[in-house]
Amino acid sequence: MDVGAAHGFFSLESRACQGLGKLAEQEGRREEGLDLFRNALAAAPLNETDDSSYELSALDSLIGALFEADALEEVNPTITPGPQTLHPTPWTPNPAP
Repeated sequence: MDVGAAHGFFSLESRACQGLGKLAEQEGRREEGLDLFRNALAAAPLNETDDSSYELSALDSLIGALFEADALEEVNPTITPGPQTLHPTPWTPNPAP
């Protein structure tokens, strides 16, 4: 993790933080795991390959950890659902040609 950050290999730092975060979670150290996942997400967009998969993977790990820790209040949605989104849209089949 420190080697990746020190040498500008943020993809390596992000992946290392995700792996260490998963290990911390498995060992019951939830707060440490969450901190590592947050660090993975912070490092991901800085990766040297401009590959968004690092960010998606780090975000997926962090969201999973937040669910496990029952800490979803940390997530602030950017879009508030309106009343129209609370009811499913009725399904209608396509008319025959």
